[in-house]
Amino acid sequence: MKSVLVTGATGHLGANIVRELLAGGRAVVPLVRPTANRIALQGLDLEAAVGDILNRASLRGAMADCDAVIHSAAAYVMWARNPNDIIRTAVQGTRNVLHAAKEAGIKRVVYTSSVAAVGYSADPARPYDERRWNARARNPYIRGKTEAEQLAFELGSELGLEVVSLLPVGVLGRLDYRKTPTSAGVVDPMAGKGPIIAAANLCDVRDTARAHVLALEAGRPGERYIVGGDNVGLAELAELIEPIAGKKPPQSLPPKALLWPAAVLMEGMARVTGKPPAITRDAIHDVVGRHFVYDTTKMRQELDLEPRGAREVIAETARWAAFMGWLGKRRSAKLSELYPPDPAWHRL
Repeated sequence: MKSVLVTGATGHLGANIVRELLAGGRAVVPLVRPTANRIALQGLDLEAAVGDILNRASLRGAMADCDAVIHSAAAYVMWARNPNDIIRTAVQGTRNVLHAAKEAGIKRVVYTSSVAAVGYSADPARPYDERRWNARARNPYIRGKTEAEQLAFELGSELGLEVVSLLPVGVLGRLDYRKTPTSAGVVDPMAGKGPIIAAANLCDVRDTARAHVLALEAGRPGERYIVGGDNVGLAELAELIEPIAGKKPPQSLPPKALLWPAAVLMEGMARVTGKPPAITRDAIHDVVGRHFVYDTTKMRQELDLEPRGAREVIAETARWAAFMGWLGKRRSAKLSELYPPDPAWHRL
């Protein structure tokens, strides 16, 4: 049996994709950077390929016995001293993966894009679908994702590859060992450390991983699929989080007039310390006042996937957050009794 190469295999989504493939009886080659922490793959009987999406030669070697690629690797960060580093990883990494797939005789590539490449709605009652492209973004992560997805389709057509693009909404749940920006947007309000800033579509990482596996067979080449679950309004999301936080989290940010000078100050400090700022001017421009709501009809119909509901997604997110100790010592201990951790989970 030929294998499926999974880039980004040690990350939140990638590690869940690897497990979903194995559960379906597929052989898997996880691509692992030499310096990567492999804890998310601990306990799996797998032989990893050591490589990097920025090193095309390492990709060719990793794909030698594969017949498909799931390219989920990405630098999921919103700030860097040099923003072009984030964009280059997304764009050049995708270019390398597709060229290596062509050289290895692989036909199908499932590319992990993001709803960031679709954009964010100004009206929570008007969810976006796959026909939109984000042309207004300034944030380097969003720009990189958008440019890389467009390149994947263009280069896929040029090379004769079957490229299917999946656009996950905020991915939540197990095996997120570093608290991604998506997780922070839900976990921090659970811990009483921040507001809910928008209506949002919520999806369990296991459903997002399942969509990638289904796309290997059912995804139509050249098509985009938003992968998500329920759209949840601000008030409903606050109600779902309230039992975990012990109080209803705030449901708004300060006005842009106050956020802007704060972002300028934080960015200045970040350039000195190297630590990412809590907010940036790009983020204010791109997402403040907008909502993360999406139409997932195409995914449900063509990939035949019915995702978990929002209440279950929030409960599972709390379960993982308590396991990781992100909710404070007392709250994490209490929630671990209500939501016992999976015995297969490993601590850092």
